[in-house]
Amino acid sequence: MVARRAGKCPVRILLVGILLFILALPFAAAVEAAAPEWRQQASLSLPLKGALYVTQGWGGAVTHSGRLEYAVDFVVVGARSRSYRGRGQRLSDYYTWQASVYAPAGGVVVALENSVRDNEINRPNATLPWGNYVIIDHGQGEFSLLAHFKQDSLRVKVGDKVTSGQLLGLAGNSGFSYAPHIHYQLQDGPSLGAQTLPATFARYYEASGHSSVLRTNQVPREGDVIYKG
Repeated sequence: MVARRAGKCPVRILLVGILLFILALPFAAAVEAAAPEWRQQASLSLPLKGALYVTQGWGGAVTHSGRLEYAVDFVVVGARSRSYRGRGQRLSDYYTWQASVYAPAGGVVVALENSVRDNEINRPNATLPWGNYVIIDHGQGEFSLLAHFKQDSLRVKVGDKVTSGQLLGLAGNSGFSYAPHIHYQLQDGPSLGAQTLPATFARYYEASGHSSVLRTNQVPREGDVIYKG
């Protein structure tokens, strides 16, 4: 009796499991339909011109983790891919300092900050980590955030419509920044700290030895030297 009942119990459990699976199928389909996979709509271009070095890429160990995982930091570089002239002790030594920063895609400016003082080299501002920034609504739930502009350098205001490649302001060293650079991320909302999205850039060149390779719909990696396409 005991052995016989033990043999029937798994069969009953299996039948119940199959029934529950069948009943759950419509619910699973509804969940999938309600939360479709994100697909990038904005065609993005690099926010700076000239030779750029990626100091921190996706999943960067310094600050690109959690909700900021899919962010990229850029600096302008000169000869031998150096980011500064001389000893690099002054803001003016850095090629990124006061470099023009451009809209990566068209949209509407929905938020910005323009009044945060720039830091001295190697003295980041942890109290106001974003420093001076611009957030652009591209539509379709996609927003670009660019941060660490120079104080009082922004050329746009909230409500402005911008086109791809339009001048936004000048690169600085505001916020949590040790040296002049521009932080870029595509995110799913208009607020600071919104979830970043794994966005790609439509077209750029990557330095490879003595030549360069065209990259389309890719993202530059930490340590890459790249050029605007």
